[in-house]
Amino acid sequence: MIKMFEQKIQEGVYDRGIFKAFFLAGGPGSGKSFVTQKVTSGLSLKVINSD
Repeated sequence: MIKMFEQKIQEGVYDRGIFKAFFLAGGPGSGKSFVTQKVTSGLSLKVINSD
């Protein structure tokens, strides 16, 4: 049980992506998801897609 809990926690005070935000707005099919994948790959940022 503890091991499963430790695996779920992947955020911490020393994360590189902490306190950073990247907002995109646009119409359907405008490439928001494509740009997000290209820009944030390898930056260890958490992507939240509200679609």
